Amino acid sequence: MDEYTYVDLYDKIAFEVITKDELNKIENIDDICSWFLLSSHYYNMDKNKCYFYTNKLKQLNIKDSDNILICLTMGGIYDNTFFENLDCIETERCQEKSLEWYMKCLNNKSGFTEYYIANKYFYGKGISRNVDISINWYNKSIKKGYHMSMMFLSFIRNDKKLCIEAIKKGNLKAMVSYPYDDIYIHMKYLERAANIGYKPAMLQLAKQYIVYYDYFLAIKLLEQLRDIKFCLKETLYYLALCHEKIDNHNYELVLDYYKKSSDLGNSEAKIELCKYYRDTDLKSYFKLLDEASYENALACNILIYHYKHTKNYELVYHYALKGHELGDENCSFIVAKCYLFGVVVEKNKEKGINMLEKLKHDDSNLILAELYLTGDIIFNGEPVGLSFNINIEKAIYYMMSLTYENLLNFNIRYPLTKILLINNIYPESFSILDDDVKQNIIEIYLCSENIPIELQILIIKQLILVS
Repeated sequence: MDEYTYVDLYDKIAFEVITKDELNKIENIDDICSWFLLSSHYYNMDKNKCYFYTNKLKQLNIKDSDNILICLTMGGIYDNTFFENLDCIETERCQEKSLEWYMKCLNNKSGFTEYYIANKYFYGKGISRNVDISINWYNKSIKKGYHMSMMFLSFIRNDKKLCIEAIKKGNLKAMVSYPYDDIYIHMKYLERAANIGYKPAMLQLAKQYIVYYDYFLAIKLLEQLRDIKFCLKETLYYLALCHEKIDNHNYELVLDYYKKSSDLGNSEAKIELCKYYRDTDLKSYFKLLDEASYENALACNILIYHYKHTKNYELVYHYALKGHELGDENCSFIVAKCYLFGVVVEKNKEKGINMLEKLKHDDSNLILAELYLTGDIIFNGEPVGLSFNINIEKAIYYMMSLTYENLLNFNIRYPLTKILLINNIYPESFSILDDDVKQNIIEIYLCSENIPIELQILIIKQLILVS
């Protein structure tokens, strides 16, 4: 076989879209290149056949060659860690040896070699990681027209045009990863890749069908993936979801799919199963939610909601901390409040405030606005006793960050803030107020119980200045 045929077959094996006829042709060649391709193909499908071809490779003792295909193959042998796992060849310094073999075939025409050298620099495999050098190698590969480099560099640079070039060259991964800004074109590429038999495209297309309520089309694709056991954890979950939407009475089938997906570790399936156990089996309900909470913040929030109502604050903090580690803002907000108020954990106002300031969502802005305005926070009707330094500028900043509803509530609790905000944003508005109105405002503010006297004096001074 020539270089272009070899690279094409290698890519088809990597994408798992190679046909039976193409496999038969490879088996009839019976040389080092075919053995490598076949061992790669059968690795996840047929361990016996994989051993058969890797043992043939193990018997070779090639030290050097000027044949491009042999150099590419030897580079690939040392580059693929599954040979090490199968104990088929000596793998000492395997990544370094792989690079040495790839460097021997830089006169290749396909750009295949440059792509794998670029990967080594990008991931730091057998060499120090250097993204700039890797991009240089990707560009060298692209000049020779290799679609895998186009695809990979388009991801690094978020380059839509380069992604399209990779698609034109037939890159299936680029078809699946095409930007979502044009859903019609994205769906067209997904369908094209799915029709070739690219399994990730089939799964992604099924998900898109679900989004657009085409459950029967989604089921058709998902059942094909189920039969070949592709990504069963997700496939079975989405099958359950589809059948739940179109057939409310077939609970046994839906539950069976959810259970199988759950058993494979799908946290979303565990949460869906909880709907069926909530009223009948509370032990299973909490067990599933606890299992899901290790990787799913929704499970953490459901458990937090329950334990808040039962006033089990130790478990509220426990699951909030889990959710915080998963990056969930609501859980982070609860952990911050625990430090701020000293609930379950030792009070640490600096840590709590630091967490709130990083969150930048409305509930945290509300607390920060109150804290910087009054120096304390009202919790369960009583001041917490934080004795925080008032900072009017920061109070205004966080008040201005609030949604209209929360700002309205804040102004009701602290009527002085309304005039403070107006004075900050529209100082000219005070100049048109009547003296009687100004006097009334001052009297109202001086009667405000929750506003520190220093702040009241500041407002009066501001009113005098603009009058």
